[in-house]
Parts: sequence; C-alpha cells; structure tokens
Amino acid sequence: GSVALVHSERSGSDWLFNVRNDGSNGSNLIHPLHLADRDRNKIRLVLDWTPAPPVSVNFVAEHAQDDYSGRLLGPREGTAQLYSVDGTYALSERWQVLGWVSRADTIAKQSTCLAASASPAAIGCIVAGAELSHAMDRGEFLQTAVTPGIVTPVIPDSKYSTTTLKLNAKYAMTKQTGVRLQYIYDRFKADDWYWTNWVYADSGVPATTVTQEPVQKVYFIGAAYYFQF
Repeated sequence: GSVALVHSERSGSDWLFNVRNDGSNGSNLIHPLHLADRDRNKIRLVLDWTPAPPVSVNFVAEHAQDDYSGRLLGPREGTAQLYSVDGTYALSERWQVLGWVSRADTIAKQSTCLAASASPAAIGCIVAGAELSHAMDRGEFLQTAVTPGIVTPVIPDSKYSTTTLKLNAKYAMTKQTGVRLQYIYDRFKADDWYWTNWVYADSGVPATTVTQEPVQKVYFIGAAYYFQF
C-alpha cells in the first residue's frame, strides 16, 4: 500500500465579458464550478491485499479540500471524496475475472448575489443551502429455544426510518445586519409491532392501550434578524 499527499492548482486566463444584444459588455463575475480557479490539497490511501494466490484486492480512498479564489461570487470552498474497491480472480494463466465498485462525492459552497457589489462584505447577497438526510434502523429478533424440541415463535422485525430536508438562506442587508430563513421537513415512519395496539395489564374497562401513527410529519419554518458587532 501507499499514502500520498497531493497539492494541485488549477488556473487560466481571465474570462471574457458577456456581450449583450446591444453590443455592450455584460459581466464575468461568476466562474463555473468545473472551470473556476482552484487549489486542492488531497490525501490518498492505497491498500493491496492478496488473501490467496489467485485473488487480489485493491482499496483506494481519497479526501480533498478545495479552495476557490479570484471572484467575489461563485464557488468558495469544497470537499471531495473517492472510495474504490476492485478485485481480480485468476481462473487460469489466460483468463481472469475482474470486478470493481466506486463512489465519488464532490461538495462545494458558493456565493450568489442579486446584484454585484464591490464590497468584501457582500451586501445584498443571498447565501442559500440545503441538506437532505435519510436514516434507517431495523431490529431483528433471532430466538432459539434452550429446551430441545421447543419451537420458538417468529417475531417480526421492527423498522424505523427518518427523512429530513433542511433549507436555509441568509440575506445581508448591511455589513452588520441581515435576515436568516429556515425550513425543515421531517418524516418519521415506524413499522414496530411493540406499539401496535399494545394492551397493558391493568383493570381498566376498556384496558389501557397505546397506538401511534405509522407515518408522522413535522414542518418547521423559522425567521430571524441578526446584528453583528
């Protein structure tokens, strides 16, 4: 295996101005993400494993930190990850079986603006973001009898899943003041026999029971005014 630290810089000539229909110059304030000037610091880990003579497995993991410069608007910073696994199985001297799987993620933060401003404070700009997450949880009950010959009942799995969407935006009115907005949508789904019309051992008529909606949703909208000093 090996470990490598890599630094790279991407740059080029300045962008030409857009030309409007009347022949006047437009703007060249924003660079596309895949063409913007970028400094990248990356670490790469490579592992080779040969559990048996005909089998060879290779693992690659990379993590990079990106810094974009040269423009008030557009990409500012970001990260990138790469995970890859490939394997080879030699059937004979002439024949081999190959397989691989990989995943790459690139995330970048960028600044947008309703109107261009020469001020470093980016007054009048809107900075927006979004986050989506999904989580699943499952409980399995694998029962075995201590006494031989006893058949244990089959208990179903309990399942939970949560999906959350977050949207946020910040608008700078001046160098010190601005407004923040946030929207959150949360969806919870349960398939749990624990709480499906559970009956307590009490003497009430009718007996105490507990039920829950299998799908529950929560909506949140928030607004805030901030002052920095």
